[in-house]
Amino acid sequence: MTDDSNDLAPLAAPRLALPWRLAALTGLLALTLVVGATELAFQLAERSRRADLLTESIDLANTLAAYLTRLAPTGEPSALAVGLGGWNRR
Repeated sequence: MTDDSNDLAPLAAPRLALPWRLAALTGLLALTLVVGATELAFQLAERSRRADLLTESIDLANTLAAYLTRLAPTGEPSALAVGLGGWNRR
């Protein structure tokens, strides 16, 4: 009878070779870099959009104020109502 103790030994988990580990680490770092750069770009774009919206809102408010001041310099309510009614048609 032969001694086949090596055949019956539990199989050990295969260890990854150094090149495979380095490749996995490089892939993980690349993925992290791409996700981080994307998030940073989204945050900067959102901040820029908010600033643009604020500037446009201020410009629109100034334009409306100038329009209403030209229509009713004394602040007469009926003239302001007519002016506001005509604002949406412009």
